[in-house]
Amino acid sequence: MGIGRTGTTLLIAGIVLLLITLPILLVTLISSVHSSAITTPGVTIVNLPNNQTIQLGSTTQPISPTTQSGLTLIIVLLPTILVLLAGGILALVGAVLVLVGLFKLGSAYNEGLVEVGSILTIIPILNVAAGFLLYFGVENIINRLKSYPPSGIIPPTPMGKVIYQQGQGTLSPDGIARVSIYSSVGLYITYAQLITQQGAKQAISINPPTITPGVNQIEVNLGPVTELPKDIYALDLLLSDGSALRTYVSKE
Repeated sequence: MGIGRTGTTLLIAGIVLLLITLPILLVTLISSVHSSAITTPGVTIVNLPNNQTIQLGSTTQPISPTTQSGLTLIIVLLPTILVLLAGGILALVGAVLVLVGLFKLGSAYNEGLVEVGSILTIIPILNVAAGFLLYFGVENIINRLKSYPPSGIIPPTPMGKVIYQQGQGTLSPDGIARVSIYSSVGLYITYAQLITQQGAKQAISINPPTITPGVNQIEVNLGPVTELPKDIYALDLLLSDGSALRTYVSKE
């Protein structure tokens, strides 16, 4: 997910800027407060009535920062404040892009926990549960990816069930493959790939990912395929029982 990678980069850059500029700003402010004190030299008083000499030590009188040159302070702090604001904006934009990337990840793999978790993250109170939903949702996606076979390797379909393609499927230029499948049992499509001369093109999403007994209309999003010539292509579907079904689609 390119948007998630971009968001992560912006988020990290923003946090780094905040971590660098915040201490600088605090040190500058503390230094300006300390420098707002004026020290008056000691004064010696002689020939008092008791004939004693009294020396008054130096006294420090705090002066309000408003009596300092406001222009000088602004000039000193302005670059730091601008960098601090830039870091905050980068971090905010990055966080939003990361959430959008997570939502798209959940949509691509039909994982509702990730979609809901990414939305709840921006809702106060409910965002407490968002982390748990995202954790378990991403874990489900990882486990599903681990079950996918290497590209181009499709295990044979075991005996004991009836499942086949009805008619010939279609493949639109925007990469939507549509196939009609009959099955005698309920199954789950865990993976799909289009076989081309350039190699296997993995599916972005499958809708619906479930196969119920009877006739099923399946849509597989493969992303844009405008570079492919008009031809008939094999579309391999990996099923939840470990078997595979090869279907055929015609590029429109």
